[in-house]
Amino acid sequence: METSLSIDIVRPNLKNTLHSNGHTYVDFENSSGTLITCNHADNEVYLFKPEELETGEPKCQIFGDDSSMNVTFVKVADDLAFVGLANSTVQIFTYPQFEKEGLLVRFESAPLCVDLNQDKSFAVIGTADGTVKTVELASPHRFKTFEGHTGPILTVCYDPSEDYIVTSSCDGTVKVWKCGPEVRENLGMCSEKQQC
Repeated sequence: METSLSIDIVRPNLKNTLHSNGHTYVDFENSSGTLITCNHADNEVYLFKPEELETGEPKCQIFGDDSSMNVTFVKVADDLAFVGLANSTVQIFTYPQFEKEGLLVRFESAPLCVDLNQDKSFAVIGTADGTVKTVELASPHRFKTFEGHTGPILTVCYDPSEDYIVTSSCDGTVKVWKCGPEVRENLGMCSEKQQC
């Protein structure tokens, strides 16, 4: 028996009203269902509450006034927003006010994507130079670097059991990294690396 999937497009021209051309990051903030969009080519973040998805105007949050503040991702965890910026940093802001709390981590190239584990104690972040890091949020100087991709990282994801991280890259590969409790308990400082 064949099944089909029907998708209703409620805002077919939404892309024409928001960001520049290029890679646009989207995510839902879980507690309120707010849709968050940002684009690597600008410094604007748009927030759509569920009731605004079909017809409303989004709230726009602007980060800085130059290209070093172009936003690569926004990931919300409770009352904090983790914001990847073109200046090769991940900054922490309050949410939904977007008041700056501080620096989470600095990279050698722009961070492009992020995922949080279920209890929001660790983040995995992929960068433009192909590096993947898992960072302990309470103690960001403790992290593990995963190397093996040769292109920018497109997606990072914890598996539900948190034993693995899955990454995809512009090099055309998908990699599965072991990251169970033994890895999290033995995080290195600054330069410890794990090969895929």
